Amino acid sequence: MVAVNYLNTQKETITYKAGDIIFNAGDAGDLVYGVIDGRVQVVHGDYVIDVLAQGDVLGEEVMLGNKHYSLAAIAVTDVTLSVMKRHQFLWLVQQTPTFATQLMRAMSNRVEKVAQLLD
Repeated sequence: MVAVNYLNTQKETITYKAGDIIFNAGDAGDLVYGVIDGRVQVVHGDYVIDVLAQGDVLGEEVMLGNKHYSLAAIAVTDVTLSVMKRHQFLWLVQQTPTFATQLMRAMSNRVEKVAQLLD
């Protein structure tokens, strides 16, 4: 998969220990993260919305109009993340249509899970 290969070649990475908060809901943000190694929980309040692993992306909403993260992200295991700025993220979306559709599917699933919680 092109997206996984792209994430694995990024020089700008950050590591978190299991239990570390990557970002909280409501935090201002301008970075998107790609999971290189480990697992990350995407959380709404006390509810786990998704568990992400290698090749998955988190925080994409800040690139798509929202200036704040709408959900929290917590490292489940020790995790290594690639850090993507706007131009890198947009390049990846433009160059790999399958990445864009996978991203939309993941976002749609997360929105649906949060909506179910609010019902």
